[in-house]
Amino acid sequence: MLTRLAAVAFGVPLFLALSSCGGVDGPRDDGEAVSGFVVDVQAKSLLEFSSLTLRDEAGVTWKFEASGAGLGEFTPSHLRQHGILGEPVTVAFHRRDGVLVIDGITD
Repeated sequence: MLTRLAAVAFGVPLFLALSSCGGVDGPRDDGEAVSGFVVDVQAKSLLEFSSLTLRDEAGVTWKFEASGAGLGEFTPSHLRQHGILGEPVTVAFHRRDGVLVIDGITD
């Protein structure tokens, strides 16, 4: 019993530390991915965003819509922090009726 309690007490924080800022959901088999710098984030709330705009290294601007799926630690403020610090993110996405829909984000 004590061993299980110790495993939970140390394992959960270790898992959270290792997974923080690591992304949620990689590229889907049928999707695409692009890396770039955050230009704009439109927030739905403190924890969710509705759209994300990136600029890739070639200067192409990409606008993505949030899929409604939970994107973990990628809150509007976290994405804005990437933009301010100039840290790139990679967005996995698919196209639906001409709209780029986010499947996952990694940094």
